[in-house]
Amino acid sequence: MLASIKQWAGRVGRRVLRSRKRGSRGFTLLELLVASLIASVLVAVLLTFLTGILESNRIEEAKAATQDEVQSALRYIADDLQEAVYIYDADAVTRDVAQGGIRDVLRFADDTDRIPVLVFWKRAFLPPTFQVQRFNDANPDWLVGCLDYDNQSIGPNPNNCRNADGSPKGRGKFRYSLVSYYLQKNNPSEDVWSNAARIIRFELRDGVVWNCFNGATAPAGASGCPPIPPVNVNRNNSYFIINPDPGFAPFDLSGGGDIKARFNAWRPAGFPTFSYAGAPASEVLLDFVDDTPFVTGQDTGGAPNSAVRIDVGPNTTIPSGATTLTVNQNCSDPDRGVGIEGYLPGTPRTHLAQRIPGQFVQSVNLNRAREISSGVASGTYTSFYVCVANSGTPNRTSARVWIRANYRVRLQPNINFRRADSTELVTGSTTVLGRGLFNIDS
Repeated sequence: MLASIKQWAGRVGRRVLRSRKRGSRGFTLLELLVASLIASVLVAVLLTFLTGILESNRIEEAKAATQDEVQSALRYIADDLQEAVYIYDADAVTRDVAQGGIRDVLRFADDTDRIPVLVFWKRAFLPPTFQVQRFNDANPDWLVGCLDYDNQSIGPNPNNCRNADGSPKGRGKFRYSLVSYYLQKNNPSEDVWSNAARIIRFELRDGVVWNCFNGATAPAGASGCPPIPPVNVNRNNSYFIINPDPGFAPFDLSGGGDIKARFNAWRPAGFPTFSYAGAPASEVLLDFVDDTPFVTGQDTGGAPNSAVRIDVGPNTTIPSGATTLTVNQNCSDPDRGVGIEGYLPGTPRTHLAQRIPGQFVQSVNLNRAREISSGVASGTYTSFYVCVANSGTPNRTSARVWIRANYRVRLQPNINFRRADSTELVTGSTTVLGRGLFNIDS
């Protein structure tokens, strides 16, 4: 029995030894190639899946960031418009002075790369604690409530203009300014901006008159009032403690005609040989604005690309003999604007134009504001436009603003091709009622 067990154990041991010898030979080259191929396929699939996730996340982040910026720009414009006392319609913004408008006396009138879209007068309040810079002082930290005190020899904001708690004794100030928003498209001179379109803002501000703390014009040597300043700006025998911006002139409502005609009669200081030299620079409000050219049918809904449908139609003719103006009062009619682009001196009813620009097809006439490149009649951009309701009516003026951006430009800043389909566009609009008032002092 013992011999049989020994023989069986020996056979098993030899078999295990032979098996170990066979296993020590490893994988064949073919087996390694097959395994490598399978691993490569798996890695490629995983990388493709991961790349797709990362790209989708990148696109969603760009779209979300662009949407946030569009909404922020609309909120900024809405806040700006809330103190508007008058908003110019297309009659003024798209026509030169000779045609009854103001286009050629606005800032950047000679630059066809900047199209004025939204132009309005606003009334701004400067609270007593607001810091400003006086015309003859290098220190920009004067408080508005200290401007009316004779403290030049003592320095900025001395104790004689403050209450016990440190607040200024003087009052706040109101001043008017002319605000203009433009759609700009040009080759940027620096790498800060994309090669898409941009919305820029320019504000021309009035000054602050040199008054006593009680608001009366300061006579020479009056007790408690600042002395008459050196020669600076003198307008209607009023000297300024903060000068108006170069080119600023107040609107004049004493002229003839209706309120619209009076505002359209505004001219810059020094007209016709005026200059904006030294005026504040414009500021970029929004980059990555879509620059897809206008194509026929966007105004009427017949365009093949519905992603860039325009929500308010082109300005249309109002017959001069009509007893009732058929106006797109709430700026919500997608098929019609109001008024026409052509100038008809004998038919003033045709001048009530609400949508700006009234037409998005360029003209070879360089005096028309909707141009964005000289001498070429083609489609311009529909990505920033407004519709002015209650046109020509002060204190009841409202505007609806549309903005369309293209997030693809954020991903590829120098891209020259825009698909401009609905997947790449981010849109937004807002309606604002101007609530500014005329001639209400602090």
